[in-house]
Amino acid sequence: MDKLKIHAAPSIHSKLRLLLLSTLVISVFVILTVMFRSSLHTVEIKRTDILIGEVKQGTMQLNIDGFGGLYSPERQLLTAVNSGVVTEILHQPGDRLKADDIILRLRNPALEQQLKTDQQNLASEQANLRKLMVEQKREMLTETSKLTELKSQLEIASLKRQSKQQLQKQGIISKLEFIETQLEEKQLINNIALSQSKISQLKDIHNESINIQQLKISQQQDKVNTSQTLLEDMNVKATQAGILQTLPVELGQRIDTGMEVASVGRTDNLIARINISQVQAAQIKLGNPAVVSIWPDTFSGKVLRVDPLVKDKMVMVEIGFDQPLPDSVKPNQDVNAQITTQTIENTLFVKRPANLQSGETVYLYRLNDNYQQARRQRLTLGEMSSNLVQIVSGASAGERFIISDLNYLDNDVISVH
Repeated sequence: MDKLKIHAAPSIHSKLRLLLLSTLVISVFVILTVMFRSSLHTVEIKRTDILIGEVKQGTMQLNIDGFGGLYSPERQLLTAVNSGVVTEILHQPGDRLKADDIILRLRNPALEQQLKTDQQNLASEQANLRKLMVEQKREMLTETSKLTELKSQLEIASLKRQSKQQLQKQGIISKLEFIETQLEEKQLINNIALSQSKISQLKDIHNESINIQQLKISQQQDKVNTSQTLLEDMNVKATQAGILQTLPVELGQRIDTGMEVASVGRTDNLIARINISQVQAAQIKLGNPAVVSIWPDTFSGKVLRVDPLVKDKMVMVEIGFDQPLPDSVKPNQDVNAQITTQTIENTLFVKRPANLQSGETVYLYRLNDNYQQARRQRLTLGEMSSNLVQIVSGASAGERFIISDLNYLDNDVISVH
């Protein structure tokens, strides 16, 4: 009779050991697979193709960079006083000018003819004055001569009266004849008085006539002066010392009254006008220190004004200089500027990587000591300037990071050679 064989069921502990062994085998397989695949996709980057920034600790200045040019706030615009044709250009933009230097000459034949006409009329009025004075002198001589003759006649009449008075007393002549002599003397006295009065009135009349003629001459002289001024204004002159900035005219061009012909800017009070992006301009305040580069030198200054208008996504900022500029600089000269908006003491910072915003969390590759390997590391950024960025967390002073844009990589570790 066959014996019955009874097999014991596997214990629970045996099943657990089997499960753990299977899990271990699978995990090892997965790890080996990942390592194998990673070895097949190892990324190597040339050191010459990347930018490296070292984390530093200390004072960080938040700077904003911009570009622009020099500008004269006391720029004078010169316009044509009268219409004319440009006949001569004596200076070009960029030339240094003194006050009253002639920049260009215009010609207007009508003004030239008007001056000649006014000068002829003035000469005519002056000749009329001389003629009037001659006529008055002749008239005065005539009246004076008549007065002299009357006085001579009076002297003779007085002598007659005295003589006949004696004869009448002696009875030689009649009393009637003596009275006639007295009447003749009195008549001459009256005539002399009338003649003197006439001469006095004639002087007043002559003086008034001369005054009227002199007024005509003065009025005509004003016309001549006006014509001369208009003609002189055809020579466009610098009204102040400085640099000729613009000259929007050409030789032979006809210029209308009021048209702009030139502009002159002073050179002793130049300021810099810098274009800043509208996003960065919001951080700039009046009085912020700045450094302006005017090749080959740099000059310190302060923000004077921030234009409230935005043009092509840019804002214009005016910077005044702390010291006089050399004579070699000129208006409209290209300049670069760096404006300091804030200073942060005792902080970590590194050269600013590309395409980053302040306050965000990023991943950068940190280099090892021999610069042959870099491992991706998480960083929290703080404030940012044009060339530096603050590190709030994730890095230590002295560490070096690749600051080139490597966002296209998803590897945690890369090789550098």
